[in-house]
Amino acid sequence: MPLNLFGKKSIKGVDKSRLEHKLYLARENPEPVFDLSDCSLKTVPSGIYSLCKVFRKEALYLQENQLTSLAGGGTLQDLSMLQILDLHSNSFVYLPDEIRLLWNLRVLNISSNQLKLLPDSVGQLEKLHILNTSSNHLKALPDSIGNLKCLQHLDLRDNKQLKVLPASLARLTGLKDLALDSRRFEYPPEEIAMRGTVGIMQFLSEELGMECVSHSDAADKGPETSRSANVTDWEEKDRDFQAKIQQLERLKEQKQQELLALERNLEEHQRKEVELQAAKKSNSVQLLEDLMEQQNKLESEIRQIQEKREAGRMKLIEQLQEVEKTAHSVISHLLASSASWDTQLQRLLELEQEEEQCLLNVAQGRYQSYQRKDVINAMEAILEEECLREKKLREYGEGRAEVTRTLLSQQLESDQQLENILSAQGQVRVELVGRLQQDEELQCAAVGALLERSDARSWSLVHQVSLVESQLAALTAVEMERRKLQISEQVEELSEKRVALSVLLMDLLSQQAERKQQLLNMLTEMEERRWIDEEGQSKDGDFWLRQYQRLMDSRPGYLVEADQTLDPLLANHLVVAGVIHCLPFLARWVQSPQALHDVTDTMLKESGVIQSETRSAILKAVRMYLEERATMANSVLERAPTPGTDLMPEPSAPPAEEMGEVRSMSGIPNVECVVCMDEKCEIILVPCGHMCCCIKCAEKVVDCPMCRNVIERRIRAILP
Repeated sequence: MPLNLFGKKSIKGVDKSRLEHKLYLARENPEPVFDLSDCSLKTVPSGIYSLCKVFRKEALYLQENQLTSLAGGGTLQDLSMLQILDLHSNSFVYLPDEIRLLWNLRVLNISSNQLKLLPDSVGQLEKLHILNTSSNHLKALPDSIGNLKCLQHLDLRDNKQLKVLPASLARLTGLKDLALDSRRFEYPPEEIAMRGTVGIMQFLSEELGMECVSHSDAADKGPETSRSANVTDWEEKDRDFQAKIQQLERLKEQKQQELLALERNLEEHQRKEVELQAAKKSNSVQLLEDLMEQQNKLESEIRQIQEKREAGRMKLIEQLQEVEKTAHSVISHLLASSASWDTQLQRLLELEQEEEQCLLNVAQGRYQSYQRKDVINAMEAILEEECLREKKLREYGEGRAEVTRTLLSQQLESDQQLENILSAQGQVRVELVGRLQQDEELQCAAVGALLERSDARSWSLVHQVSLVESQLAALTAVEMERRKLQISEQVEELSEKRVALSVLLMDLLSQQAERKQQLLNMLTEMEERRWIDEEGQSKDGDFWLRQYQRLMDSRPGYLVEADQTLDPLLANHLVVAGVIHCLPFLARWVQSPQALHDVTDTMLKESGVIQSETRSAILKAVRMYLEERATMANSVLERAPTPGTDLMPEPSAPPAEEMGEVRSMSGIPNVECVVCMDEKCEIILVPCGHMCCCIKCAEKVVDCPMCRNVIERRIRAILP
């Protein structure tokens, strides 16, 4: 017969609140039932078994969940008082062996699961009355099932793979109902299975050679003493049950009083909450209006900030494009000038060697004349000394007799003093010679520095190196700004420009070192000629002083002043044009823009510039310099206050500090070190050409922080 003892279907669509509600009812409800059915549980919540033990629950409903195991709820031994366990409509594949610990279990419903076998420990549930295993995948029943002496109802329906019953079922003398699908059975045969419970039990008893005893016969044959003992037990249990019912009634009344008090508190709380909601509602309109006003104000401020940022971004992009155009033109001119410079350099070197040879010949002639005068003076001094010496000898001969006696007495003393004096003079002489040599080395170094400063080729190389370094710094700054603005166009082109400039910088530095070595060789040659000319004569201690004075006298005053007041912008244009070596010819005009404006081809030819191509390049560079200076002056005047605000007369030319500001805006940006973000960038990394590190950080890195290329050389940039 069907076992519909485990009803209590829950509503679908459960959530966590349902589980919490059922746990609350299980704690507060005095009934011995713990109902967790239809809560979509995948595992038994922790501590459930211990709660059943504490609250002395006798029924545990876990049906209509998604359970696959009884693990997680605690120890099954805590369910020793349990009498009803409902697990139907879950996903159990097996039951644990610890099921035997449920000694008092009377009803076990495990229908509608995926069980294939029952554990042998099921046979130890001696008080089990009802066992429902329908709608599973059972293949066989354990032989220990014959130990369930109190089993009255056994449901085996809808187990399609179950075709054999164990013969131990014959020992279930109290079995009243055995439900199964008789048409599929092999043992007992189908015709026996169709006879019902009595027929099946008779067949199994005959197979075991036992006498089939019905439930009524077993009850009649029981001893009278057992019957009376059972009656006494039932009466005692009935008294205990009645006392328990009375206790539960009292507990129920107490809980009802608590619930009434709780309801009163809830009503009071709801009343206060309604008042609070009314107060809040009265202020909600004003609050919404304030919020709308603040939101509108905030949106307007955000729009203004966005417009300012967008304007600044467009302005920055325009400045970056202008810097890129300038760098591109400078690079093109530098590369073109470096390609055509080799032939001009050879010719200039020949001219410089001829001029240096002439200067050396003139200096040598002057030095020989100075040496002749020195020799005459020295000869006169020697003659005077000889006259004095003869006079002293005569006086000495006259007084020799008198002095002889005194000398003999003081000979020992004089010898000792003479020896001390000679040693002291030798030490002083060594110190004087060392100081003289040191002074001559310093004088020689000063002559070399002045010679390098006066050399046109050295000037040209210095300005070219400065221009290349400034362009590398500008390209690095442009790349950084592009990365900040997330502009990825023309990255390869910028990289090619940087590499080309770094190669050009290395070439210029090598030319600079070569030129410095040539100047040092010139000084060495002058030193050798001096020693050849002074061989066998007294050393001239003022040789390098005279050479320094000659160089200073040979430099025109306007050239010295031009060296100190030269505009770097003009120097850049001359470098780009490839005529920086002609700067000495322009020294008399570079101090005044008006004078530069009046320079003509004839004036350049008269000053010493012979080649017409060179004169044309100079005039073009001067014209571009004057145009750029005028453009910067106009931009400063445009930013100045509008006329009429100040009645004081204003100068026609822009102030020097404003001109400096314009130059700094169009010149090299001050970029911070990308490593420490504190110091200014001063090191150019070769071969990539990035100028992105300070001095301290450049020594620590091995790869370029921007492009990750290996650093082969570090060059410190001297920027204006």
